[in-house]
Amino acid sequence: MTVVALVSVPEGADFDVCTLAFSSLRVGFPSATIKVYDNGNGEEVTSRLKPLADSIGAELHRCIEPKHHADWISLMVRMHDGPLRVVDTDTIWWESCEGFDFDSPLAGRFVPTMWNEFSQCPSFARLHTSFMWIRDCAELCNRIREAYPPAHSACGEYCPCNPFLPAVGFVGGKPVFWDSTAMLYNMIGGAHFEPKHLECYTHVNSASFYKVMLERVENKTAFARQHELAKYEPEKLRGFWRAEDRYYAEMNRRYLEGVNKQ
Repeated sequence: MTVVALVSVPEGADFDVCTLAFSSLRVGFPSATIKVYDNGNGEEVTSRLKPLADSIGAELHRCIEPKHHADWISLMVRMHDGPLRVVDTDTIWWESCEGFDFDSPLAGRFVPTMWNEFSQCPSFARLHTSFMWIRDCAELCNRIREAYPPAHSACGEYCPCNPFLPAVGFVGGKPVFWDSTAMLYNMIGGAHFEPKHLECYTHVNSASFYKVMLERVENKTAFARQHELAKYEPEKLRGFWRAEDRYYAEMNRRYLEGVNKQ
């Protein structure tokens, strides 16, 4: 099993929250091969990353030019064979996740179709990219090709289909958002993490673009509080998925309310 993680620490971002996972990633994956990718960060960040990677026995690779997270996930799937786990580094790991098993090529934390505060429009259902469980990379690539062959045949550039990348489209003059890997989930489906899986880790939302998200969310106090706890009292975030569930339910309600008004 291989675990891959992309570290992005833009200027002004909090290094400690962006690299939160290093203190507990071996709890989640005690025996896996871990590969950490330095996403074109500055020299100071890069110099701080090496001892963190060394501390968990991880391989450290450098992306010379910063890559979009979804584009990087696509690259990881194409580069690797066998089981792959894609994780964010603004995460905390409470229990081992190496025993997770699903009757599906893909599994993760389900996010419903909802009103999306980041895109400021409805977004389609997906599996969250903070922890994606991939049974076999070759199998996933085959499923993608089989789902829409024209994109992989002659003149495929005229009907492109990249199920990893985010996109905004318009239907009846109104925007709709395909978040990262939302098209992949709607293309081939996937298993949803259950409470027993969600209890094993916590994801801290948007560490690498905290300021942008803070501007767009309605409940700024709760968002800022989550990041403060991550820095100073991370143990209080255990079980935070329940608060996320309540948030997703509310955003789904707002989406449905908007649909019913049309």
